[in-house]
Amino acid sequence: MQLRSIVLRSRLTTRASLGLALAGSLLLGLARTAAAQDPTSGFDDFPEFRNLSGLSGCGYGLTNGGFLSLSGPTAFSTPVGPVLGHSQAWFGGGLTSFNSSPADKSRNSNSTGFGTYGMTFGRMNIAFTDMVISWPHRRYAPDQAFNMQVQPIPDRDSRVAWAAAIQDLGGAGASAGAGVPGDTRTSRSLFGVATYRISTGTGISPVFLSGGIGTRRYKGGFGSASFQAIKPVRLWIEEDGFGFNEGVLGTWNVTEGRRPLEVTSMLGLQKGRYFTWSFGIGF
Repeated sequence: MQLRSIVLRSRLTTRASLGLALAGSLLLGLARTAAAQDPTSGFDDFPEFRNLSGLSGCGYGLTNGGFLSLSGPTAFSTPVGPVLGHSQAWFGGGLTSFNSSPADKSRNSNSTGFGTYGMTFGRMNIAFTDMVISWPHRRYAPDQAFNMQVQPIPDRDSRVAWAAAIQDLGGAGASAGAGVPGDTRTSRSLFGVATYRISTGTGISPVFLSGGIGTRRYKGGFGSASFQAIKPVRLWIEEDGFGFNEGVLGTWNVTEGRRPLEVTSMLGLQKGRYFTWSFGIGF
């Protein structure tokens, strides 16, 4: 029994180390400066938070209780109701091109990297996220933003999960884009979001509908829908207050066990015309 416990701890340590190593490479490789010609930049357009939000469900799925899920609700730049908890971590990064084709050079794209850690206290999930939103030329430290989310854990059979959150606690994460007039305005945004699960019949995956409203970045409201078409593929579409984004998400368990190592990859279009890609890993 003691030998089995040592082996199990060794496996968990190896898995966590692998995840952290991959996550570090991901954040350093993807969080580069967006060029001034970013077509999503503009007064109060929040370009740094619209290619990846770093919020719950951003490129990964969750159960109502806050566990990582291969079939739960997911989105792109808008959040969902469930919040990561139970001492789990998620690391992700993505790149959005300035046109409908994959970017061939860093100056033709905007990219973001983030890491989220979720904790559970009683019937409450609380998650904190560190976003690397840009890395200006000739700077040794990146521009960062921090998010905090709180979710009351619903009953097991509940169809609804909701959360309240703050995106960019410090408020200096750029509200218009580098070099755009008005970029000194705060980008701190508060919001509430709820997700509803619609059953579609026995043996068929449910459809998840999410929506919410808040201040600043989310003052116009937002909504999304996601559906597991076939394993391991989910389809998603959202309206983030600035236009429609849509795409497909693939999710795989790399290891088995109660808390497997999960990997995702997403392809989509921002505002229906800007190619976007993201990658994530969680455990």
